[in-house]
Amino acid sequence: MASFARTVELAPLEPAAHYVYGSTLHLVGRYPEAERELRLALDLGESPAILNNLAFTLTYQSRDQEALTYFLRAHR
Repeated sequence: MASFARTVELAPLEPAAHYVYGSTLHLVGRYPEAERELRLALDLGESPAILNNLAFTLTYQSRDQEALTYFLRAHR
């Protein structure tokens, strides 16, 4: 996990760094932190993968209505 955090430190403007870190945080159940990183990735560059993972992260936090917005954006 530390290597992903370090990557974000070294490349803070790289959406892929935040996306990978956020996705990894999601996989280990750290949903609020994952959401933060995925939102940073989204702010830096929108992609279906980022939108989809953010939606799943919101779903895991019982925020289904908000998640639906991102699922729909991901699949336009």
